[in-house]
Amino acid sequence: MADNKSKEAMTFEAGEVLILITVVVLIVAVIVATLGFRLPSGDLGDVATLMFGAASVAMFVLSFLVAVAAIFGWQSLRRAIDEKVATAVKEVRVDVQHEINARVHSGLALILGRICRTERSLDVQRKDLLEAAIIHSRRSIKYYQELKGVDEDRFNVVRNNLAFYLALRGQLADGQYALGLTKELQEWALAYENYDATLTICLTTLRFAETASQREAARRILRQIRDDPGASEHEKKEAEKILASSSEQDQLELGTA
Repeated sequence: MADNKSKEAMTFEAGEVLILITVVVLIVAVIVATLGFRLPSGDLGDVATLMFGAASVAMFVLSFLVAVAAIFGWQSLRRAIDEKVATAVKEVRVDVQHEINARVHSGLALILGRICRTERSLDVQRKDLLEAAIIHSRRSIKYYQELKGVDEDRFNVVRNNLAFYLALRGQLADGQYALGLTKELQEWALAYENYDATLTICLTTLRFAETASQREAARRILRQIRDDPGASEHEKKEAEKILASSSEQDQLELGTA
């Protein structure tokens, strides 16, 4: 940084010197031309010759100085371009690294989240794998948050997965954070008619919502997805699994009460 400032200062001083010399040469040329008009011979040819010579010398010196100034200016411009290119390359490299890390962690979380539970229910067989899926999802979100111009669709997929895994774990301490994630997903789910996100929102609501009316609204949506001819078989099965899990949870709460 200090070297750049010193180079800029040298360039600025050289420019000042060139301007001063140019002004002096022009003044001398004007003085010579003025004296030419006062020649005692009064010969207009001599006056014209003198003025032409003075103007030629001034133009030569001025052209030389402009060329020198252009060299200094080009060097300064080249340094500025090199610095901007280096900064841009560094920013792109950091963004690429963040995106690669975000995608890797997201992929690992997706795989771990799939194999941690059974196919027929939401029962978690491998809690260690579920914990790992949550950790990788959190890391993926962290990297996406540091990206410039993040792809919102990819980001929402990671949010969706993390909310789903937190709901599967079912710890009340995660409730507020998981519900906050689903609020960010609601607009996305409605805009794209994304049943996967809707299923996650319903599951999270059933696990963490405080009021019975919110949980009942989630069940109603799940029944609509289950009975919707336009829904895929996977989406219908997932809706049925969440409804069954909700019924089991209600029975446990009644038994505890």
